Amino acid sequence: MNKKIFCGVLATAVLLGACPTAVFAADMTTLDKSLDFRNMTENASGDGWEWNARAQKLTLKDFQMSVPHDELEEKAAIYLPEESSIKVSGDNNHLEINSISCDAFYCEGDLEISGSGTLEITTKSYIFSQIKKVQKLWHKQKLTQNK
Repeated sequence: MNKKIFCGVLATAVLLGACPTAVFAADMTTLDKSLDFRNMTENASGDGWEWNARAQKLTLKDFQMSVPHDELEEKAAIYLPEESSIKVSGDNNHLEINSISCDAFYCEGDLEISGSGTLEITTKSYIFSQIKKVQKLWHKQKLTQNK
């Protein structure tokens, strides 16, 4: 009897491991248009993000975004102006890039990343980057980049 239960649990684990990650990303918001903060002069917010225009600070908390295949080709998911900062709160922040030619973040100058949270950036792109055109990158936390 114990062998049957063990085999059932093992078979379930194997099946879950074979599922594509998109099956588990059902709660992610699809990003088919870039979040562009370069010329944004007023505060704004959305699912998992908040933009403070005066401080030029993007705060991410429970940020779950996915760029589908063939979307935002040769563009970035998130554009930031010069002297921007990103504050990451919580451990449930994930940006998934399924397009083969899309940057995750594009900043036109210095970028500071701070906060006590984590941000996981997963990309299938081999010709574009997670963070592009940053003159100086200051980070006060652990950065995780997955390809």
